Amino acid sequence: MQAWRLFDYHPEPGNRPIEDWYQGQSEEVQAEFDMALLAFSAAGDWTDAAEITALEGTFLGLYQIHIDIPLPNGDELQYAVIGAWRPDSRNFVLFAVCEVEGHNYDPPLDIPLSCKQAWEKGKGETSEHNFY
Repeated sequence: MQAWRLFDYHPEPGNRPIEDWYQGQSEEVQAEFDMALLAFSAAGDWTDAAEITALEGTFLGLYQIHIDIPLPNGDELQYAVIGAWRPDSRNFVLFAVCEVEGHNYDPPLDIPLSCKQAWEKGKGETSEHNFY
């Protein structure tokens, strides 16, 4: 079975929210993030994966990939990579990475929702996700 392909969404030329978030993280967070996305890209069927959930209500059509990153003190950072499937493909477009605390997302889910809406209208561009 073909691997999943991941794409970063760029709302405007030079505006690279996934890459910008990534570059602002520690090496440990970057490594955990890369390992999680590599594992997901190699998975056969994401629709049954517990780490992937569909958002509902206003955010219908968006999905989140849950990534828990252990910290040296025993706590965990919880992230949600927010994106959407390209119709009839094994391509997943990444719109934002949110830090999650309870039901709070930073940045708020309105940001990836507006990216998805723009992407569906053909605005912005995508590039294949690089595992740095």
